Amino acid sequence: MAIEMNLGYISAEHAQNFEYPITIFTPTYNRAEKLKRAYRSLREQTYNQFEWLIIDDSSTDETSSLVKQWQEEAEFPIRFHVQEATGKHQAYNIAIRESKGELFVSLDADDELFPNAVERLLELWGEIPDNRDDVVGISCLCADEEGNINGEKFPEDRMFANYFELRYKYKVTGDGIGCNRTSVLRQYPFPTPGNVRYVPESTVGSEIAKEYNQYCVNEVLGIYHSEAEEQSDQLTKRKNTDDAKSFVIWHQKRLNEHLSWFRYDPMTFFISAAGFTRHSFHTGEGPLTQVGQLGSLGARLLWALAFPVGYAAYVVDKWSGDDDM
Repeated sequence: MAIEMNLGYISAEHAQNFEYPITIFTPTYNRAEKLKRAYRSLREQTYNQFEWLIIDDSSTDETSSLVKQWQEEAEFPIRFHVQEATGKHQAYNIAIRESKGELFVSLDADDELFPNAVERLLELWGEIPDNRDDVVGISCLCADEEGNINGEKFPEDRMFANYFELRYKYKVTGDGIGCNRTSVLRQYPFPTPGNVRYVPESTVGSEIAKEYNQYCVNEVLGIYHSEAEEQSDQLTKRKNTDDAKSFVIWHQKRLNEHLSWFRYDPMTFFISAAGFTRHSFHTGEGPLTQVGQLGSLGARLLWALAFPVGYAAYVVDKWSGDDDM
């Protein structure tokens, strides 16, 4: 049974600007059966002073009727918004704008939180010293269905680090469970270029990392279900020729803005340079256009080195009929 807690460390900002300590956001598309799992995990939370905000990408299954039923029976408020089929990044922008929680948690429709997850996130937030101006949120771990850590642990428990350090220096990958300050997220909306349906979350995460750290804790707070990757294609990567543009944007950003971290993880940057070429060809951009989009000599040299690999991958895509990769 969920309980109310006296959380003395909830900020004055929360009292003035937010109705809840936490908003849990779930983007979904035709995942009614899987969404039941996320709902069950929220009903089992030991602390229920949160809202669940579901952004639906125009599902055609029973999602709407299920959510209506849950809204009547749940002990926490559930808000449901249907958007045009415009992708996960648009759903994020809507959810962050509409959030009534001081802290913002993203929970995929396929996944679940441990019963103490919300309570623990708030307790961990309370561990951070009063001066949190340079901390955007908390990053914890999640496990797979067998109980194995998804990805890698942080090199130290209760460390402060940003995206660049975690991704390139420490090579921490894999999805986790965490929360971020809604007020900060509102300063960094997802870009919405043209008809692009998929913008990697790291596009925004790397921008936030220029100003803010994460509080990284080696504690498992949820379960990541492997079938989520296949299911997520429906929401984030419904294939069309515009999909390649999103990957061009991300690889270009990495090559132009992250190259100072090259010495820590050169292979990642080489693969990204090859990916930039591969996806640029799918958007109709030839070599001269590609090199013109890279702003430094280092980025252009890396692009030239990786060009044969990227072009070969593009040719393989064409031969296999997979023109949208």
